[in-house]
Amino acid sequence: TATTEIYTFPTRRSSDLLHCVTERFLTDILGMGWAMAHEQARQFERGLTPLVAECMDERLARPDRCPHGNPIPRPGLDAVTYYQDRRAIALSQAPRGVPLVVLAISELAEYRAGWLERCEALGLRPGARLDLPERAGQGLEARLAGQAEMIAVDRDLAEHVWVVEEEEKI
Repeated sequence: TATTEIYTFPTRRSSDLLHCVTERFLTDILGMGWAMAHEQARQFERGLTPLVAECMDERLARPDRCPHGNPIPRPGLDAVTYYQDRRAIALSQAPRGVPLVVLAISELAEYRAGWLERCEALGLRPGARLDLPERAGQGLEARLAGQAEMIAVDRDLAEHVWVVEEEEKI
C-alpha cells in the first residue's frame, strides 16, 4: 500500500538515523538536556514504529546534525569527511588566541561515562564560541565567549571536542 511505501524510515541507515532523530526530538521538542537525551534515546527509540519515527523526523524538519553536532546519516551528507570538509580540529590541537566555535562532540565521547555531562556542565556544546588564551596554566584552559572565568578541559576530552575557527562556516 501507499502507507508502507511512504514510511520507510528504518531502512535509511536505520539505527544511526533513528537514534539521532530521537535525540533531537528529546532535546528540541521535549526540552531534555542533551547529555541525558543520549541515554534516554537508546531506550525510547526501541518502541517507535516507523510511522512515529517518520513523523518525528518531519516535525524536526529533517535535521542534519544530532544535538552533539555530529552528522545525521542523510543522502548528500558525507559523514566520513564531515569534519575534514569543515576544517575542524580537536580542541586539544586548536591554535591559541584564535576565536573558535565548537562544531561537535565526537560520537566516541557519547559512549564515555560522564563526558557528555562534563561538556554540558562546561558549556562545550555545538555553536559555543571560545578561545584558548596565549598563556595558559597546566592542562588545557579555555574561555567561553562572554565569560570571565577560564574552564579546565581534560586533554582526553579535548581530543573529542571538534572546533573550527570562528570565521569558518559550520
